[in-house]
Amino acid sequence: MEQFLMKMLETAGPLVAIVAFFIWRDSEREKRQEKRNTLLEDFIRTDLVKVNGQVVTAMIENTHSNERLCEVLTHKPCLYETVLKNEVKRP
Repeated sequence: MEQFLMKMLETAGPLVAIVAFFIWRDSEREKRQEKRNTLLEDFIRTDLVKVNGQVVTAMIENTHSNERLCEVLTHKPCLYETVLKNEVKRP
């Protein structure tokens, strides 16, 4: 790239060499950005989808366990409630 810029500087002048340098620099930046985007998309397609499935499963299990707990608490008296009542009655 340096040889190209020096030849451009000699033949076309400094302005054209500067423009060519910026075009080259930005194209290299775009290549790096494309690699990062590809890695991110691969991560989303593989790892993040798996984790999302695990989170959904955990939320479903948590909801079911909370529903079962609510059923148990409605059918059986809460022992903690009786403890609180006894503490209130004490002088």
